[in-house]
Amino acid sequence: MVGVGGSSPLGRTKLHWPALLSGLFAFPYQKTWFTVSDLVTVLGDNQMKRNSGFTLIELVVVIIILGVLAVVALPKFISSGSEAHQAVVDSTFSKFKESVRLYHYGWLTEGTGQAVENLASFGDGTVDSNDAGYPINTDGSGQIKGEECGKLWQAMVNSDLTITSHAGSTFDGDKSVQIKYWYGSDHCYYIYVGEHNELGVNLPHLTYYPADGSTEITYAAYGNNS
Repeated sequence: MVGVGGSSPLGRTKLHWPALLSGLFAFPYQKTWFTVSDLVTVLGDNQMKRNSGFTLIELVVVIIILGVLAVVALPKFISSGSEAHQAVVDSTFSKFKESVRLYHYGWLTEGTGQAVENLASFGDGTVDSNDAGYPINTDGSGQIKGEECGKLWQAMVNSDLTITSHAGSTFDGDKSVQIKYWYGSDHCYYIYVGEHNELGVNLPHLTYYPADGSTEITYAAYGNNS
C-alpha cells in the first residue's frame, strides 16, 4: 500500500497532486489510501484528458498553413479558368477569320470579279459575297442586316455554340448562350459570352467588316441593351 505523502518499499514516489485530488472526488467515497493500481488509473486518465485535443498553438499553425495554401493555390485556379476561357475565344474567333479567308479564295477561284449569290465552292453554297469577294449575307440582298449577321456566323463557323441576337437581349447570367450578335452600318459584331453572361464583365468582341474582309477583336463591358 502507498500512503498519501508517505513511502513504499519501492522508495519515495513523487505524486501528481492535482491528478490525485481530481481522482479523490471522482470516487464514490473518500479514500485516504491508494493502491498502485488506483494511482496508475488516476494519472492515466489525467494524461488522456491532456492529450484529447489540439492546443491553441497547434490550431493557429494549422490555420496559417491553410491560409498560405489558399493564397498560393487560388490565383492559379482562377488563372487556369481564365486561360481556358481565352483558349475557347481564340479558337472560335480564329475559325471565323479563317472561314472568311477560305471563302475569299473560293471567290477568286471562280473568277467572276463581282458579287456572287450562293458561292458554290464554300460550305453548303448558301453564302453570298459582295463585289470585293467577301461573305456578306445569305439572303441575296447584298446588305448587312441584324439577323443576317447571325446566319452568316452559323454558315461560316458551323459550330455547336448557341448564338442569339444582342438586340433586346439582356446579360442576365444565362450561361446557355455563348455568342451574342448584331450589326452596325458597315459591320457585323459578335460577342463571346461563354461563362460570363453578366453585366459589367469585359467580354471579347469580334467585329467583321465585309467591305475588305477584315476583323478586329476588342474587349468591352456591356450593359443591358447596349
